[in-house]
Amino acid sequence: GVGEDEFRQAIKPLTERIRSQLRSNAYWLKHIAPCAQSKPDVVNWPFTRTSDFETTTREDINVLMRAILPSKKAIKVTVAP
Repeated sequence: GVGEDEFRQAIKPLTERIRSQLRSNAYWLKHIAPCAQSKPDVVNWPFTRTSDFETTTREDINVLMRAILPSKKAIKVTVAP
């Protein structure tokens, strides 16, 4: 599973990037505007996106990982310097 340090190191840059994207016209023009008319609920996505990531827990990720990556099919990889 994902350790606490790994989780914090991964989630912090994600939430920072999300905050930055929300202030960017490019994000709105590329991801929201094209879908807004056909899928009106897309307009609300940016307003919950940050909190969705911030409230995600390490256990949420581990549960999802176990569902997607069953241990029966796991391959152990060791990376050394």
